[in-house]
Amino acid sequence: MRLHSPKKATRAPLLQRISGIALTSWASDAVLASADILVEGQVVDTAAAHPVYHGSVMLTVPERIPGIDWEGGPEGLRLLMVQLQRSLFFRMKLLRLARAESERRCAPFSLSTVTTELEFKIEGAQLLIDIDVMGALLRAAPPVEGDVAPGGMR
Repeated sequence: MRLHSPKKATRAPLLQRISGIALTSWASDAVLASADILVEGQVVDTAAAHPVYHGSVMLTVPERIPGIDWEGGPEGLRLLMVQLQRSLFFRMKLLRLARAESERRCAPFSLSTVTTELEFKIEGAQLLIDIDVMGALLRAAPPVEGDVAPGGMR
């Protein structure tokens, strides 16, 4: 067995440069701004000690998004869907949107723990994003006398 001096030993690089494409944060905002949003859901078993909310937030994104210059068409829409699915930033925005819309529907309760499921699909010339939401609800505590409400009003 022959040993090489340290000068001749090769080392694997720690990092590798990868080229590719990624969604910009501006584009994800434009996608959300152009989407039609439909929210449906209901509070189940309000008399129980722990009521729950079941609902869905559906976004319909058109093939042509105002302010974005891209090829479009079926292949462009598929590429957009893949990039949106891969974008953790966009997925987190979707989850925040779904939680906010769901909380509006279940007032006077507030959501505590939420379970969500995301589905992306293309139908015709539109991208459909479906977010199923299920969450435990907490009864909102009555205001304490002397507390100041948001906006400074009593």
